[in-house]
Amino acid sequence: MITGAGRGVGRALAGAALDAGHAVVATVRGDHALPRHERLTVMRLDVRDRAAAHETVERAVEHHGSIDVLVNNAGYGLIGAVEEVSEDDARALMDTNLLGPLWLSQAVIPIMRDQGGGHIVQISTVGAVGTMPMLGLYNATKWGLEAFSEAMAAEVA
Repeated sequence: MITGAGRGVGRALAGAALDAGHAVVATVRGDHALPRHERLTVMRLDVRDRAAAHETVERAVEHHGSIDVLVNNAGYGLIGAVEEVSEDDARALMDTNLLGPLWLSQAVIPIMRDQGGGHIVQISTVGAVGTMPMLGLYNATKWGLEAFSEAMAAEVA
């Protein structure tokens, strides 16, 4: 399962997984140009919606029987000085880049535990280990992603 698979890195990952012979559930928020493929299932998902994240994971399991890998790829950058970022922009960024991966991780962990294993891949950035002017809030979302992912890995080990 790959979130944000409609374009960019997510689309490239979906293509590579299909080329390697894997079945892929590709989630997209809006329009996409993913090719039709017998092993590709495209599902609409706005990762900011916790209930929708859980429902989409359930539908993916119903369709494929399991989820062996979750790639939390959906996200975006925001350029702007910290003092100038609006509340709406800050909340949308946090909801997408930080809480979206949290909701999906929470949804797949019980499934993977019941299966006896699985992998969660978080797409982050070099900005998660440092800061850059004009990317403060984006860096904050990725630092948070790194932090909860590290703790989560130890918790489920």
